[in-house]
Amino acid sequence: MVRRFTVELGKEELGWSLHAFILANWVGERGQTDRREVAQEICGMPFVVGCHIVTGQWDFIVEVLARNMEDLGDSILDGLSAVPGVGHTQTLVSFYNYDGEAKALS
Repeated sequence: MVRRFTVELGKEELGWSLHAFILANWVGERGQTDRREVAQEICGMPFVVGCHIVTGQWDFIVEVLARNMEDLGDSILDGLSAVPGVGHTQTLVSFYNYDGEAKALS
């Protein structure tokens, strides 16, 4: 008897083969714009895998997927850049992805 059957399609099978990371700065007045709220709004976008609030030169690291470079550009220009609180961005396209030993812990 089969009780459960699932099919899990990967990002490539769904046409989302471009993987990138966007470094973004926060702009806003302290007390008026909370970076956590900005990160949550970013995470509501369909192309966003996740968003980290970090220390250092950048305030956010946003992991994204796209179908191609044009799709990535539109996602940044029409989506991410329109979020109040998001300032300057820099995009890093991933050529390859390798899992480390700690992958099992995540």
